[in-house]
Amino acid sequence: MKTTSDLENYLMTSEFAYERLGESMWVISGDSGPLSHVVLWLDEDVVGFRLKVVDLPSEPAPKLLHKLLELNASDLVHCAYGIEEQAVVLVASTLMSTFDRAEFQAILDAFAVAVSTHHGLLSELLKA
Repeated sequence: MKTTSDLENYLMTSEFAYERLGESMWVISGDSGPLSHVVLWLDEDVVGFRLKVVDLPSEPAPKLLHKLLELNASDLVHCAYGIEEQAVVLVASTLMSTFDRAEFQAILDAFAVAVSTHHGLLSELLKA
């Protein structure tokens, strides 16, 4: 069975600087480009990933919320947009028992592509 040491090993052998926040939680450091501040955690047999993308105004435009749902359906495979604490976040989760280095990299790549591809569009919709 895989453990937190397996997940930490994926981080150690990646190109990203990271910091351990707790026994089963890590954050990719601020000098890692679009993946800065990705939080990873292990909760029993589930590995979770979260990245804050942009803050939301108190009354987000319906067009923005609609676009997030469209992007979830059309552009995202390994992750999804959500709203948490008045912010748009990218989230992903997978079972630790089947998690491997390739899936680790695929999720981080999906986050990086989403941030670089969608950030400008989402920022424009925030102004609407």
